[in-house]
Amino acid sequence: MSYPGLEPVHAAGPIVVGEAVATNGTVPWQLVLGWIDEQSLVVHVAGKGIVLVVGCGHQPILNLLRRYERVFDAPLHGIIGGLHLPVPEGRMRALGLGVQRVLGTGDGLFSLPTLADVRDQLALLRARDLGVIGVGGHDSSDEVIALFAEAFGPAYRHVRVGEPIVIGRGG
Repeated sequence: MSYPGLEPVHAAGPIVVGEAVATNGTVPWQLVLGWIDEQSLVVHVAGKGIVLVVGCGHQPILNLLRRYERVFDAPLHGIIGGLHLPVPEGRMRALGLGVQRVLGTGDGLFSLPTLADVRDQLALLRARDLGVIGVGGHDSSDEVIALFAEAFGPAYRHVRVGEPIVIGRGG
């Protein structure tokens, strides 16, 4: 990766990126095709708390929350982005397989994620009384997005590429 005038930094552990912005460091997770190291952006919204901005979110929500709790002491206000919940089917298929569901989870062919798993994760997040949550459509199904929107009501934000998500002024 390159960008004129900037040097990329691999943040294995949590580091401050800028004012009120940090990374949670890499959170490793075993996929069918091997290990991945993903990280989330941690944004402190004044008067609200922390909002985690998640990329593809292959690591389970519980792992993200454990890392957050171990490193940060500000209240968790929300989670925005990819939570990798391609249930009952993901958006990508190859050779008759739901690629995101089969190859993009840690349990693989013999233990695919289910709607019951999604409901457990929803309950875990609902118990935190989050002020904002948004699930990206890249790796979560429309069914899951609808479940999150219903469960979180006005706290839910639709996540679409190129559209801003405003948190702080009434959100």
